[in-house]
Formats: sequence, C-alpha cells, structure tokens
Amino acid sequence: MYKSKKPLIAAFVAVIASIGCGQETTLTDYFHFRMSSNLLDPDRGLRYSLKNLHHEHPQYIAEDDMELLVKLAKSKEDAEAQYLVGLCFLDGWVVDEDDSMGFERIKHAATLGHAAAQNALGTCYHNGEGTDPNEEKALSSWSKAAEKGDPLAQWTMGWINYKNPEKAVSLWTQSARQGFFDAQVDLATAYFWGVGVPAQDIKEAYKWITLA
Repeated sequence: MYKSKKPLIAAFVAVIASIGCGQETTLTDYFHFRMSSNLLDPDRGLRYSLKNLHHEHPQYIAEDDMELLVKLAKSKEDAEAQYLVGLCFLDGWVVDEDDSMGFERIKHAATLGHAAAQNALGTCYHNGEGTDPNEEKALSSWSKAAEKGDPLAQWTMGWINYKNPEKAVSLWTQSARQGFFDAQVDLATAYFWGVGVPAQDIKEAYKWITLA
C-alpha cells in the first residue's frame, strides 16, 4: 500500500555521488526532484494515517468485524473513534467508500482536537475529498496538526515553508525525531548542504539518512 522509501534514499545518495563525480548538482536540483515526486501526493496523508491504523488498531479493519466499527461510530465524543471511522469511510475499509461521510467524521474528530484528524482534514481540503478544495482551510488544518505534534503535518509544513530554511529544518527535525522517514531524508539533505542549519555537517547528514 505504501511506496518504498528506497527511491528517496537513492536520490539522496545520487546527489552525493554526483558531487563526488564533479557533476553540477545543487540544492535546487534536489528541491525540484522532491517537489516533483510524491510531496503532497493526493493520497499520501490518507495512506500514512491508514498505515498507523493498520499497526495500532488492526482489529478495526477486519473485513468481518462490523460490530467494532458500529461501536466506534456511536462514540461521537471519542475523537480517536471518529477519526478511525472517518479513515475507513475515506478508503472503503470494512464499509463502502463514502468520502462525504469520511470527511464529516474526520472534521468532527478535528474539532475535538485530534492532531492526526486535523492533518487528515487538511488533506481532505487540499484534495477535495468529501468537500470542495480549499487551500486556506488545508493550510490552517495542517498548521494546527503540526503545532500539536503530528509528524506528517510537521513535514508537510516544513515543505510549505521551504523558502524559510530555518523554519523548514525546525519542522523536519520535530517530525524526524518521531521517526517519519521523509523528514529524516530531508533533514539529512539540509545538513549535507548546510542549509537551514548552523553549518554543513556531513556526519549529521549521514546519521539521519541511515535512520530513514
């Protein structure tokens, strides 16, 4: 369901290798690669959330276990429950896919302060899933999620702020420390180029790329 992280690491290594071969390679080249790859992929936020759902709540996605989903759906003031139900409707797990229902569940969870739901809500607004596209609302939701510590939202906001390298690196660092591999790759790149950090630090770059 998830794209391999190896292509990102391979791209990073290729940039390093090209410099070693004397080729003209710049940070701008890397930015262009990243912006043209899977950054803000239409389904990325949903896939990331579903990955966590698979690992943390496998019982909720069993095809034959409708009873648990029904119980979750009744927990209207349980933000986690509403978030999980919303994901199921968005991706058609256990129930028939229904973007509108998924959006409403996730929006409700977000209003209850659920960080991952706020991130997912931003993705819904960005992609127009279950609602009309609205970049202003998407940015607001991602910002709230990042402030609450959601690693995907922190990474996303880092790229949205990439023209402010110090802020981008700060956000990627917060995300990378939680194990989000894309943030680890981008943080490694920042240290390799010495952008947004006090100074170029190859050892620090190596540390983060090997964690990714």
